[in-house]
Amino acid sequence: LNGATSVYVSGKYAYVASQTDNSISIIDISNPASPKEVGVIVDGAGATQLSGVISVYVSGKYAYVASYTDSSLSVIDISNPASPKEVGVIVDGAGATQLNGATSVYVSGKYAYVASYTDKSLSVIDISNPTSPKEVGVIVDGAGATQLNYAYSVYVSGKYAYVASQTDKSLSVIDISNPASPKEVGVIVDGAGATQLNGAISVYVSGKYAYVASYTDDSLSIIDISGIDAPSATIGN
Repeated sequence: LNGATSVYVSGKYAYVASQTDNSISIIDISNPASPKEVGVIVDGAGATQLSGVISVYVSGKYAYVASYTDSSLSVIDISNPASPKEVGVIVDGAGATQLNGATSVYVSGKYAYVASYTDKSLSVIDISNPTSPKEVGVIVDGAGATQLNYAYSVYVSGKYAYVASQTDKSLSVIDISNPASPKEVGVIVDGAGATQLNGAISVYVSGKYAYVASYTDDSLSIIDISGIDAPSATIGN
């Protein structure tokens, strides 16, 4: 768990991404007072593209993993928690065009949405065949998007992806109803509608609000997204 960066809980297991250890650990949390590691997969020992892993998302019998250093999305079969197995990967420059510095992954339906810090982008990956993930759409800062500079976190709700971008100090709303052609439909930026988005690094959506944690501003901002084309900051602390 050296350099643990992200956790996802599904059923009686917690899946932990560790950036320094380049690994995904599976922790049995059925007894919360005594969590136990039951399985692990490591870059170079069962996995090929887990260097600098930052984000993990579990859907069904698979864990989807975004790795910053390897600029990749890996698909891990977790049906046997004691023996997780890599079944598919897609890498920047080898099937993908905008995964450089992948930092966050969110799965909805048959697609994985990956925010990439270095490429300043959101990629849409078709995972209907987990052994052969395929890029079907991208949106990039300066090419369809205005505020994805150092995109760090993505959350999907309905037909929209919400992306927090660290350097642009922003929350972008991307219409993903057509996965092949994601479109920016709204943005809110620190100093232009928001007061505390400097270093926006994480976003979570619930109901009509997006909750954004900002590293530099030491803050949590609550963004009203009910007017999707014009999100507004309602609270910033």
